[in-house]
This record gives sequence, C-alpha cells and structure tokens, in this order.
Amino acid sequence: MRITKKRSVLWTLPLGAVLLSITLAAPAHAVTTPDADVPLSSTLTITQADGTSKTTTSTGTLQSVQDVTPADDVNSDQPAAASVQSSRAVSAAAAPAVAGPQGAKLLCNKFYKFSDANLSYTVQHQCGGSTVPWGIKLSPADCATVVGDVVEAPQHWTKNGATQKAQSGHTEECVYQFHGNYSGSPDGTHIAYSGLYTWRVKGNGTATLQVYGSFTAKGNRCGSATSC
Repeated sequence: MRITKKRSVLWTLPLGAVLLSITLAAPAHAVTTPDADVPLSSTLTITQADGTSKTTTSTGTLQSVQDVTPADDVNSDQPAAASVQSSRAVSAAAAPAVAGPQGAKLLCNKFYKFSDANLSYTVQHQCGGSTVPWGIKLSPADCATVVGDVVEAPQHWTKNGATQKAQSGHTEECVYQFHGNYSGSPDGTHIAYSGLYTWRVKGNGTATLQVYGSFTAKGNRCGSATSC
C-alpha cells in the first residue's frame, strides 16, 4: 500500500496569490476606531487625475452640548428644540472648542455636537430609550471642493463589539445632513462606527473621506429619566 502525502493547496500557490486572496477576503468597509473612545475622527484623501494624492487626519472636539428630552426616534439634525429644558450650549463663536467628555461617555437627554476640519457629528439619545440618532454634515471647506454630489456608503457600526447591519447610504448635495439611528441601543451601549464619503473634485480628481469614532451612550449620572 502506497502512502501519498498531500501538500497544502495554500502553500503551493505563489506568494502574490496568497496575498491577493487575503486582500479580496477583507471587508471593503470595516469599522475603524481610534485607540481610545473618541466620538469623531476623520481622514481625507484627495487624489488628482495625475495620481498624486494628499491625506490629512483630523480629530473632533466637542463644540456644544444641550440638555434636551428627545423622542426615542428623533432625528439628530437638531436638538429637540420644543423640549429644551436648559440650554448650556457652548458657542464656537463665543468660546474656544472644549474637550470632549472624559472616556467618551455621552449622557442621555443631551444633544452633543462634535466638529473637526472635515465635518460636524451630532448625536443624542433618550433616557430609557432604545435608539441613538446621529447626524453628519460636511464642512464648508470640504463642500468648496465638491463637484456634483456626495456619495455616502452604508455606514458600518458595532454594538458592544458585535457587528450590526450596515445603515443605508445616500447620494446627496454636499449641504445635505446625512443621518441615521443606532437602533436597539439602550443606555449603557458601546457604539463604534465608520462612514465613507466620496465625491469628485475639480480637475477630474476624487476625494475620499473616512469618518469614524466610538462612545458609550450612558444614562444620566443620577439614573433619572430627566436631566439632573
């Protein structure tokens, strides 16, 4: 009886083929988060028609925070103005940007706005609710480079480390407020997200903006369903 040793198919492939197979197997748009919880960071790459490119990275800072009592499914474009209890907005025009919440623990019944060089990111959630609405709007500086519309890829996100169904993408004018909901996320949920936005620039070039961050949607420090 002859005993034939079979070599692994993987090791019979050229090294380049192995690397290619690994690359193809990787997700086209995975969730990217900073080393520590930072609600907003972004990386912008502009590639010209001749192949030259420039990449810049920006980290968001907290621009304003207001006490609100939003509905569980409220859109995050604006705070729930009809139910603002006591505004403690920090105006960027009146004061410099303040540091973000320690450990990126975002309390419920508050409307947060973070901004960096490329965009603003707004987020809020109702105490005892189960969704975390968010909004993204590109900066005037980025909009000045746009030719045509901006393409938003489906946003990827995780909930307490578990990958969730990607959210819907859109193709809109640059001034549009892109928005969505991190559904099924009660108080105490850790959320990490990654968004991708692309558009054409003058001279037939392209811009690619990756937006990412992470935070914990916390209940109020007193455990009440109202501000404290």
